Amino acid sequence: CGGTLMCGIAGVYLHAGHEAGADTLQRLAATLAHRGPDGAGYYRHGRIGLAHTRLSIIDLETGQQPMYNADQTLCLIANGEIYNYIELRKELEQQGCVFSTHSDCETILHAYARYGLDFVERLHGMFAFALYDARQQRLILARDRLGIKPLFITRQPEGWLFASEIKALLAVLHVKPEMNPAGLAQYLQTNFTCGATTLLQGIERVLPGEIVAIGAHGVELRRRYWLPSQIQPV
Repeated sequence: CGGTLMCGIAGVYLHAGHEAGADTLQRLAATLAHRGPDGAGYYRHGRIGLAHTRLSIIDLETGQQPMYNADQTLCLIANGEIYNYIELRKELEQQGCVFSTHSDCETILHAYARYGLDFVERLHGMFAFALYDARQQRLILARDRLGIKPLFITRQPEGWLFASEIKALLAVLHVKPEMNPAGLAQYLQTNFTCGATTLLQGIERVLPGEIVAIGAHGVELRRRYWLPSQIQPV
């Protein structure tokens, strides 16, 4: 989010025949306004809708989100900071990528365009983001390796919804979810829930180091792109 340390992201990817409503996106953003008091931005195209609330730190003038590539076929909303953006930007510029802002988050757009779904492995930082590829009709959700930045997802009859906080999802769900017994047991035992489990049925976390790609016909990819066990002692 232009180097922002705490923004809010949320959105919907609905099934065919449904359309992302402006009122839904506005309610999502309103619930996350405390995460980004410096403004809100929206993207709507048919059944896809994205909302972003911004806390401005880096690139105050041109780091607004959603952020687009040159032909606006890619749209990004992000929360967090890409630590290696200077090095990554230099690498991408050497391959012909042209940047339009000084935002660290713009490297996410160009890295995806250049490397495809393997791009997340090149990102180092604390982040959660949603990237929509209009050509592929693909929504990509990802979270940083250690899960510093939050991201929750739910599948509903009308499609997929996601947000930085569960309460944003609760603001737009037509049917309020029931308590998740496994999540409640975890919380009572440890004062927190772990893994994908939350206190509510049907709402789960995107895991640390996980990428989720949702297409027109459902989930195309869901994998952990990084695990602590991959670290080799020196």
